[in-house]
Amino acid sequence: MIVVDDSTWPLVVVRVRFAPSGEPSELNGVKRLLWATEPCALAVVVPGSGEQALILQEAAMQWFRRYELAITGHCRAIAWVVENDLLRTTIAALLRLQGNHAFGCPSRTVSTLSPAMEWLRDELGLPAAFPRVAHD
Repeated sequence: MIVVDDSTWPLVVVRVRFAPSGEPSELNGVKRLLWATEPCALAVVVPGSGEQALILQEAAMQWFRRYELAITGHCRAIAWVVENDLLRTTIAALLRLQGNHAFGCPSRTVSTLSPAMEWLRDELGLPAAFPRVAHD
């Protein structure tokens, strides 16, 4: 399940998680991204470790492939927030092979949400006083 939180637009948090029954459709949160006319930046949060992290990372990639046109049209930066050290290192190595770009955007990997949001603010040229996410 993908949950898209656009409450700090133009900084969008995309959370990947296993879906409990009764969760709302991912389209509820992705509408603004699809209809955006101004640039945005994404923080993709992949929690967990081991096999769980790999499954969730694959779900994130499937989501990106599904919405690739919307993402490449409006997204200016992607931060991959990956809790698992081995997976984060692997993603960082793959990004380096692509000039630290993914889906046409500068990309970086971090272990928590706070540094991701700070980097995304910098990439979009937003002021330091721009609303911050208070939790990781």
